[in-house]
Amino acid sequence: ASGKLSAPMKNDGTPRPTVTGGTFRRLGMSACVAACKPELVSHFAPRGQQCCGTRGAAEKLATLRRLRLQQDPSRVIFNADERNGFGCVKRRAIAQGLEALPAKLLWLRQAFGRFYRNDSKVFFRVEDGEEDVITLMVKRGVHQGDAAGMVYFAAGFDEATQIIRAEFPEACIQFFADDMHGDAPDREVVCTPQNGLRPFREGAASMP
Repeated sequence: ASGKLSAPMKNDGTPRPTVTGGTFRRLGMSACVAACKPELVSHFAPRGQQCCGTRGAAEKLATLRRLRLQQDPSRVIFNADERNGFGCVKRRAIAQGLEALPAKLLWLRQAFGRFYRNDSKVFFRVEDGEEDVITLMVKRGVHQGDAAGMVYFAAGFDEATQIIRAEFPEACIQFFADDMHGDAPDREVVCTPQNGLRPFREGAASMP
């Protein structure tokens, strides 16, 4: 449930153009989020979102799909990635999602209001020279490196998560942040021209 404490680096060693916030703020937030991990898991995991404190979530999701295919080889696996989801989620949606958190996590609503009330600076290097950097002010998304970033994203994405799961009741759908993973009885359950989903692996025989 915590984010990295420094901006991720590109292959050439330069920082990615993302907002990272202050180091002391991020260290403090990391400790606070870690202390609330059980409450975060209890709230988000039953709703299909496994990015908030679920230890080894990605490996558990893969194991779950493998077991379901072993029981029923006819099932189809599918996935989808909401590209740049962290940078595009509306902050109003995040604020609304945080309202649904239990009382013990009330401080997260307050922290979000404090640190996201104003537009955020994002720095982009357009050329190799130090002077060739432009600054953009953004109104959406969460700060890269914010230890509560996963929680904020999960809160903002929660309504969409529930709509997707309700739309495909026959499918088993789980999320890890902006990555959707699932399996269904057959491809017709989830793969239609309207939603653009495509199975990426079918049948137990092709599982690793």
